[in-house]
Amino acid sequence: ARQSHVIEATLQLGSILARKPTDPTPILGHRVRAILDYERGAEKYHRNTPWMRSVEQHFSGNVERMIQLCQEADIPLILLNPCFNLKDSPPFKSEHREDWNSEVEEDWKRALQVAREQLDGAPEESIKNLRRALSLDPNYADTWYALGQCLR
Repeated sequence: ARQSHVIEATLQLGSILARKPTDPTPILGHRVRAILDYERGAEKYHRNTPWMRSVEQHFSGNVERMIQLCQEADIPLILLNPCFNLKDSPPFKSEHREDWNSEVEEDWKRALQVAREQLDGAPEESIKNLRRALSLDPNYADTWYALGQCLR
């Protein structure tokens, strides 16, 4: 009886191994469907800090795993940080911090207005006011871009 089970299991295994592999069912579409590609995409796009953090953690875990696997297999690995031109690439959208209120907004607007007015004559004051605006709202991408432009 035991021998017949071994033979049956061997035949089943042989049958499985003889099959042609099937094409895996794709989980994702053939093309990325980025939200910004759609009509009013920038309007629909909003910062989602918890989601962003989870993506960062997932990415970090994947990179750490690749490093570990390469080290275990004694395979050289080169990690690159792609370069790009940020100085000529303004943000596509800026959003205020999540707890934004009208009192903070007035101070922020005032700091930006003073920064714009002093840009040509007193760039140091402009930089100081842009930093003030960033202290009020460190999430507003356009302010970071303006500061970068002043510091070039």
